[in-house]
Amino acid sequence: MPETALRFKSHEGFAAFYWVDDKVAYAVSGPADRDRLEKVTKTVYEQIDKTGGRKSL
Repeated sequence: MPETALRFKSHEGFAAFYWVDDKVAYAVSGPADRDRLEKVTKTVYEQIDKTGGRKSL
């Protein structure tokens, strides 16, 4: 994940990875299984990166 600070928080069995890219914030949350949630987060990040992220409506 280039240039973008990926952050992790967990509390009472739940967790989230979050990051800010330009003026848009993203979060991926779920059960507090850090390794699994990190894999999902990286997949989401890659998909956003491939599609250019934000799309005009």
